[in-house]
Amino acid sequence: MIYQQVFQKFRELANLEDTQAEKYRWLCDECTEELYEMLADNGKTLSENRLSSVAAAMTLYRYTAVAKDSNVTGFKAGEITVSYGKASESAKQYLQQSLKSIAPYLKDNYFVFRSVRNYDTSSHS
Repeated sequence: MIYQQVFQKFRELANLEDTQAEKYRWLCDECTEELYEMLADNGKTLSENRLSSVAAAMTLYRYTAVAKDSNVTGFKAGEITVSYGKASESAKQYLQQSLKSIAPYLKDNYFVFRSVRNYDTSSHS
């Protein structure tokens, strides 16, 4: 598995010293496992380097949301919109781009509504 690679990349992305980053190793591990669950083939067709980069981006996004830049900068109640600081927004964009780069390898988790024909039972009696 790629847990150590994810941790090292996260530490570099977040610009943390080893002792600071160590507090978030559990988050690195959790994001790594979640990424593997998202993959259609459990990561067999992607390189460890690519997988660890995406898992580190996922970890960075969650880290900025809870630790670094968790201040809410805006709130709108009508359609429920919450805005966060620049670090969280940047990390979100980085995560989205990282996930987009492996999109063909992700499971298809979409749910689709389709029409159902009306079956008339009265004509078959």
